[in-house]
Amino acid sequence: MPAPQVADDQAAPVMEVPPKPPAVPSLIEVELPIGVRLRVGPDVDGPALRRVLAALAGP
Repeated sequence: MPAPQVADDQAAPVMEVPPKPPAVPSLIEVELPIGVRLRVGPDVDGPALRRVLAALAGP
């Protein structure tokens, strides 16, 4: 006995999965007393962060 045929209009629906949003790197956000909000990603190293903070502090 042959297997029953399924018509195209009776095929199971295909669920579309939305694409994943791009990964957001982890950030550290620091709000300084002078009112500056600084966001730093994982690609910023300690010495670079010190230079930025020194520049914001001024002379």
